Amino acid sequence: MRNPIDTFERWLIQSDGLGYADVAMYREFYKGEHDIRLSKRQETRLGITSAQIRSLANICPLVVDTVAERLSVQSFSATSSATKRALAMWWAARDLSAYQDDIHLSALRDGDSYVIVEWDDAAAMPEFHHEMTYDGSNGTGIIYSSERRVPLYGFKKWRLEEGDDRGKSRLNLYFDNRIEKYITGRAGAWTEYHDGERWPIPWVDATGQPLGVPVVHFPTNPNGDDYGTSELEAIIPLQRVLTSLWVDLIAAADATGFQLVTLTGDVPSEEMVNAARAIWYSQNPAAAWGTIPPGDLSLLVEAVRHATMTIAQVSRVPLTMFQDSRAVAAADTIVASERGLIAKIADRAKTYGLSWRRVMRHAVRLHNTFGPRPALDEAGIVTNWDSFEELDYLTLEKSRAAVAASHLSNGLSMTAAYTLAGYSAAELAAIARTDTYGEEGLTQ
Repeated sequence: MRNPIDTFERWLIQSDGLGYADVAMYREFYKGEHDIRLSKRQETRLGITSAQIRSLANICPLVVDTVAERLSVQSFSATSSATKRALAMWWAARDLSAYQDDIHLSALRDGDSYVIVEWDDAAAMPEFHHEMTYDGSNGTGIIYSSERRVPLYGFKKWRLEEGDDRGKSRLNLYFDNRIEKYITGRAGAWTEYHDGERWPIPWVDATGQPLGVPVVHFPTNPNGDDYGTSELEAIIPLQRVLTSLWVDLIAAADATGFQLVTLTGDVPSEEMVNAARAIWYSQNPAAAWGTIPPGDLSLLVEAVRHATMTIAQVSRVPLTMFQDSRAVAAADTIVASERGLIAKIADRAKTYGLSWRRVMRHAVRLHNTFGPRPALDEAGIVTNWDSFEELDYLTLEKSRAAVAASHLSNGLSMTAAYTLAGYSAAELAAIARTDTYGEEGLTQ
């Protein structure tokens, strides 16, 4: 029988399915560490560093954060009310409302993210660990069957940074029926890692049935593949163009963006520095002054704007979020671009919603195996999301007030008009109070 660790090592060497080098690049671009470098001469001449130019032109975080900020799990539904209450309790107790932001953001940025579901004996409830995708040195992943595309096992690999084992690597392999732990020994070879538990650790229920691979995959836009696609994959080439254009624009502005003064018939002094409100003079009668008009930077400015617009089109992030209002033709354009963003977010939510369902089903399975009775039913678990739309409350109030005013003008009573406009009982009571005291109502 082939050793699982040998199979894993061979897969790790041969497989390019996770694009480990690309993961590191996505993270660098998200932080603004682009691979465009200014030369020392450019830094000196322009008075700006490579880090400053990257920060100035970095749009990658906006592309990721705009989607991540609107992905928020609201609750879970389940066939059993007891299961629904348990899921809500685990969600609150484990602070998953805040924890989910990191899971969604890293999945959008890297293309994949993972959650490992374990059991906490002390708390008598499941625990959930967010793990970022493997980047070639550290991280988590899943190996799928090439025949049926089901998880064969999950893994977590990391380097130890402290203690007697500093510099060594650890590896956990999560199968559906066991967990194997390894550590590098002499010459970097893997050896079994024992931490007081059985080796391997059984991962089965009371009847000996496998509990399933506890590593849950959150892929982004997998497109029928085993693994996801980073939101930055199509953006990074455009980001390189945009960064380069900013370098060109700053250089052109520095060299030709201002009117230059020329002097013939004399040698300029050190005080003759091209600056605002500077006055130059020469006592030499042969001196002659002239000017070179500023260069036309509009083409470069337009190129920067066009590159920004292309990033907006490719990412489906509304152009207004790039604060380039001149390029937005009309309100209809904004509505259309927002519609595209919402459709994209809804698509991501479908995939992530299935992953959250797997997380909670596995948590229920662990509760039924290790937890207190009664047992829970994992049937009918559904992920419910908050609205993907960014609510403009002022616009909403104006819209509701207009609807109510229309109903009032058609002869409906105040209560009926405001109810049809979507006002709650509490809001209707407030409107009635202001009307009684002669104050300005909501319809004014």
